[in-house]
Amino acid sequence: STTTTATAMLCGVVRGSVFRPHGVAVGGRRGAFNKVEALGRGPRGSGGRSSVSGVVATVFGCTGFLGRYTVHRLGKIGSQVVVPFRGDEHDYRHLKVMGDLGQIVPVSFKPRDYDSILYAVSNSNVVINEIGKHYETKNFTFEEVNIDIARMIARAARESNATKLIHVSAMGASETSASKFLRTKALGEKAVLEEYPNATILRPCYMFGSEDNFLNTLASVARTLHAVPLLGGGTARMQPISVSDVADAVLECVLNPD
Repeated sequence: STTTTATAMLCGVVRGSVFRPHGVAVGGRRGAFNKVEALGRGPRGSGGRSSVSGVVATVFGCTGFLGRYTVHRLGKIGSQVVVPFRGDEHDYRHLKVMGDLGQIVPVSFKPRDYDSILYAVSNSNVVINEIGKHYETKNFTFEEVNIDIARMIARAARESNATKLIHVSAMGASETSASKFLRTKALGEKAVLEEYPNATILRPCYMFGSEDNFLNTLASVARTLHAVPLLGGGTARMQPISVSDVADAVLECVLNPD
């Protein structure tokens, strides 16, 4: 595999392929999401939100921190974006204004249901997986989120003939890491490449932004305790990256065939 640097703190495994739009997703509910004839016309317009970029992208994890920035970047250039969600309309309604009328397509899916994942990517030429949690819950373990679901998304991307698969992992992912999160992230990368060898894998470090759980948590603790906590006894080193920069890197991977 070939490893390249996407930003100063963002690494990616890139294997290039020719970008070709092959379908359009229409409708926002099961049964109304029908495959139509290939675009065939390529990008049209001045490149803004009301243009046609030729990109039809499914963004898993679209309702999360990085996901909303990614959907905004794609909608801003005139892409059609399929936004799979697990809850109700309140989970995705803030995304619908990020693209032109009808360009943000919500589709209900179940992470453990392969058929619903395949359905969500069936008309997309780009698939982006940004699903991830830094902690386990009673419903989903690290193995399920970082390995099993990632594998199913990669398989669905391959079977639907998606031109590109972009998988967001984590910096420091290693099978020998002391962190279970980072070990499962590394195993998830391996699973993705087994199913879709030409996948692009990004490894961002801690991301910060106006809605983050990193700096906002530290600020909340400092405001409550009137003291700033020193992580690792003051010896821990971190170099976080702006979520906007990571979203820009994802968009660059979508648009750049190399």
